[in-house]
Amino acid sequence: MTEPATSAGLDPITLGDALRVAGSADFARWEDQIRRTGGCSNPVHLTGWTLTKDRTTGETLHRYSTDKEPGGAPHRLR
Repeated sequence: MTEPATSAGLDPITLGDALRVAGSADFARWEDQIRRTGGCSNPVHLTGWTLTKDRTTGETLHRYSTDKEPGGAPHRLR
């Protein structure tokens, strides 16, 4: 008998990954990333951080780091 995953064209590892992602708490963020890349199966993965400060006051206006993104590709400072 053929397993349902293989009959759908998915190997067990891919199926396991798909189920893990679909069941994750941050699935909405995953889904957003999939839509923004047009469903690309091999998008470019950029890692890093950015910090925007007010030049006059030095106040941090915005900060962003990829370490909190789904799929986790944390940026490590060297």
